[in-house]
Amino acid sequence: MTFNSQSIIHDIRKELDKLIDFVSGEQAQIATADHIERTLFREMLKLGAKLLLLFFVIRSQKCSREPMQMEDGQELPYHSEKKRDYLSIFGKIPFWRPYFYEKGSQGRSPLDAELSLGADRYSDFLREMTEYLGVYVAYHKAADIEDRFLGIDLSTRVIQKIID
Repeated sequence: MTFNSQSIIHDIRKELDKLIDFVSGEQAQIATADHIERTLFREMLKLGAKLLLLFFVIRSQKCSREPMQMEDGQELPYHSEKKRDYLSIFGKIPFWRPYFYEKGSQGRSPLDAELSLGADRYSDFLREMTEYLGVYVAYHKAADIEDRFLGIDLSTRVIQKIID
């Protein structure tokens, strides 16, 4: 499954309009600041996820599907669009990018290198936050903090793996 950048943009604009209505509408006239702030924080995380997805979709669309030249001179042909899950501070973001493969060779997705994506699915920012928390609090507390504030459920095993 691939995404269309124009439909994502339309969805983002719709969500932004809903947020403007949320803070300026009738219900906001009787809401507490705490309620508005907490709701906005969660909704902004969702909006950030959609914006990051848009970034990935646009970069994937612009990526060449021409055969990929390997270091040894071999060419790898375009094979398909392959899904990658990316776990960021905004949550899990699945996206598809060009995959190059030929039987007998290891497949590659050059967009991963262009975007400096690691071998695992964790974003550098989420990794940095996890490392910072893991240095100052027990791993289970770091997991609790990320889950409570970001809605990201990492196990203590994953936190330990990220920090090592």
